[in-house]
Amino acid sequence: MPSEEYGENNNGCRCLNKTADLTSLTERACTTSSGAPGVTLTLRSGSCAPLNYGSNICQPHDLVYDPICDISLATQPNFPLYCLQSWCYVDADACVRDTDNAVYRSSYFPVESGVDMFY
Repeated sequence: MPSEEYGENNNGCRCLNKTADLTSLTERACTTSSGAPGVTLTLRSGSCAPLNYGSNICQPHDLVYDPICDISLATQPNFPLYCLQSWCYVDADACVRDTDNAVYRSSYFPVESGVDMFY
């Protein structure tokens, strides 16, 4: 795996800077509303997020960039709970977790990359 820049330490899992990896997803390249280069989140939503999406800091990234996560709908019964959860990209093998927070495989990267998301 290429060398990584690390962000905040979140309960024993360091947030990774995955900007270069998101940049390499040329089939998902897009332009954000501010005119900056971005990455299409999913084929389902078509939303364009900046290339530092999910990198360096644990925060509710989806609340800002996933159109399904419209905060005005947060009181609705079908509002997805993941929208409010803070997360970042991590290397699960390098985590020394001291909480019950879950680590999930990222769907953006190949399984062999070892890049995971920490909630």
